[in-house]
Amino acid sequence: MPLGRLTGQPYRDPDDHGDRVHQQIPEIRRALLAWDLPDEDVPAPPIEQLRADVRRASELGRRARYIQLGDMLPGLLEELTRAIHASPGARREELCGLLSEACTGVTALAYALGYFDLRSLARDRVATAAQASQDPLRVARTQWQRSTLFLAAAS
Repeated sequence: MPLGRLTGQPYRDPDDHGDRVHQQIPEIRRALLAWDLPDEDVPAPPIEQLRADVRRASELGRRARYIQLGDMLPGLLEELTRAIHASPGARREELCGLLSEACTGVTALAYALGYFDLRSLARDRVATAAQASQDPLRVARTQWQRSTLFLAAAS
């Protein structure tokens, strides 16, 4: 029997108050899976806007505003992906850092809702983007996040 079935994952509110956030999970999953397939016909927003959007997403995650975060993440992940693929050098490294932070929001949302497979996928994206950012602190943070996955898997 899968662990998720034993533990009732993903976690659902018996009164269906939180269903709206669960509806965003397929779009978030799609955005994570398409990390190397940017829509090049749509221009990426300016980096200043992306910085502000990632700060807002991080704040929503810290405040456990998961419905708003779930609404925001698919588009933000797509925008960051387009920007990364269109940017060279140091700008690309900064954008990868922003993507790593945005994907950290996915890990928090997935954990809170009980989508541990999605959390694992998002954590892999966090680590890949952190490595590309060339930020040693961000890379170390991903190792800490990985250890929490081992704890969740009783490993």
